[in-house]
Amino acid sequence: MANLKITAARRNNLAKIHIARKQLCLEDEDYRLIVKRVCGVESAADADFAGHLQLLKEFKRLGWKPKPAKTAQAHSIKDPQSRRIRWLWLRLIEVGQVRSTELSALASYVKRLTGVDRLEWLTAAQAHRVIGSLQQWASRVGALDEPLRKS
Repeated sequence: MANLKITAARRNNLAKIHIARKQLCLEDEDYRLIVKRVCGVESAADADFAGHLQLLKEFKRLGWKPKPAKTAQAHSIKDPQSRRIRWLWLRLIEVGQVRSTELSALASYVKRLTGVDRLEWLTAAQAHRVIGSLQQWASRVGALDEPLRKS
């Protein structure tokens, strides 16, 4: 198991190294000189974990600005329309109209309605259309009439 984590970390580091190289517009020869100077090897693939970290540190010193890692919070639903869509969907789950509690089921519904793959990519007009559709569905089945159940 630890081997898999090391391999994943290694792949992530190598990906970051190649992204940094591209963003810094380094020619192959310049890149290899930096790898040789910092890590003492010919290729980043031959460097160990500590070498990768040193190389990434050097790229940052040269001006590379890595993008922040995506976190679970980055995928949270923040805007009011998206929160309303999610709330209506949860109401439909509670009254037994939707079987799946996964967000992927909501994403599939949204895609069928709008052609957009993800909730956070909806325009205001598309989100309004989804809200209207969910409200009509919820009204038909009485999901908006009864209070939320406490679990």
